[in-house]
Amino acid sequence: FWTRLIGGHADAPTTEQRNFERKERQLLGARISPPALSEKVPLVTASREVRHLFAIGEYEQAWRKWLGSQQKKKVTTIADQLSEGLLRFGVGDYMASIRLLSTLDLNARTWTERKLLSAIRGHHGFWQSMYPLPAWDSVKKQSLENCLDPLLVMSLIRKESCFVSSAKSSAGAAGLMQLMPATAGDIARSLKMNNYSLTEPQDNLQLGTWYLRWALYDRFSNNSALALASYNAGPGAVSKWLRNSKKYMDNDGKEAANGDWDLFIEEIPYEETREYVKAVLGNYWSYLCTYSKEVSDEVR
Repeated sequence: FWTRLIGGHADAPTTEQRNFERKERQLLGARISPPALSEKVPLVTASREVRHLFAIGEYEQAWRKWLGSQQKKKVTTIADQLSEGLLRFGVGDYMASIRLLSTLDLNARTWTERKLLSAIRGHHGFWQSMYPLPAWDSVKKQSLENCLDPLLVMSLIRKESCFVSSAKSSAGAAGLMQLMPATAGDIARSLKMNNYSLTEPQDNLQLGTWYLRWALYDRFSNNSALALASYNAGPGAVSKWLRNSKKYMDNDGKEAANGDWDLFIEEIPYEETREYVKAVLGNYWSYLCTYSKEVSDEVR
């Protein structure tokens, strides 16, 4: 199954292969919708009023009521941590929500808390909160226009910016897909985009998905591991690693279709890029298990 996720052709994909891959990617991601309200994890420690507001989708009101009740109280239990994480998810503070929900196990000290954590992890809505689908319609549209699985793009965004459209890195990368201004400028000229802003989600998604498509299809023969490494470290660095390790190249100097790409990931010289590729592919697997019935049925 990982071979399907990473992919790889000995030659650049033909038009027929592109069309087939587009249909495959649509099957994986295009029919997914954001989670229904009934799939949300119920709040555990909030007041009756907060639980009711959260249940009917009045997230902003629920959050304000929660803040009022917590002013003189520290979050000390995993039940409180869970409630705050879910409430932050409701108001779109995905970075803080994911941080709170992903560290629940670090604070589960008693048998009762570990039992609660086990029950939480068995709830589908918990994983939907951990792997959310913000701006799903826009992500899906731009992804499919570039023959990308929308869930792969979501996985990259979760790692790059954690869905914060105004995010800027110390190196200067900006927006949901953390594009460098110079790279974005080159892409914009190719797309004839005269006016754009990297912190505007639609612009960033259009530029970022184009760049990922270019890396995936035009540069690295439909190999997701190489495309993601290129997205992080640049195509020149990845090509150099491939040339220096001939076991990943065929006799024509192209990426080998049957290369051991798991091993390639482990041998990436840049620690940041190595961990980046692992993180994005790990996100992708979790998104597929959470939202794709085809995959969830396959791994049960």
